[in-house]
Amino acid sequence: APKEYLFRAQDYMSNHFSNVTFIVCSNDIEWTKTVFQNQNDVIIPPSDTPQLDMALLSLMDHTIITVGTYGFWSAWLNQNNGTVIYYKDFFEPNSTYGNQINISDTYYSHWIGL
Repeated sequence: APKEYLFRAQDYMSNHFSNVTFIVCSNDIEWTKTVFQNQNDVIIPPSDTPQLDMALLSLMDHTIITVGTYGFWSAWLNQNNGTVIYYKDFFEPNSTYGNQINISDTYYSHWIGL
């Protein structure tokens, strides 16, 4: 997902909740540090293992996910039932893949696509 999506999702969360701190886990820490370098409300934990990141993400109050099963499962495993924002435009419209995916079969109806 592009950084613009992440910024829109951050704005959504900041406008709906108070005292927001973002915990960002990624398999590309250098890109993540570059994108969020000037944001005081972002914490990037040292990525020791994907298992620790998943455990951490599953404990959050709310979740912003990008593309892929890792983010999906971190949101799905979260027991807090908070707001989940997903990147809805990750496939090319009218492409073979785009015609095969059904958003309502992939994401819960109460999750928010941006």
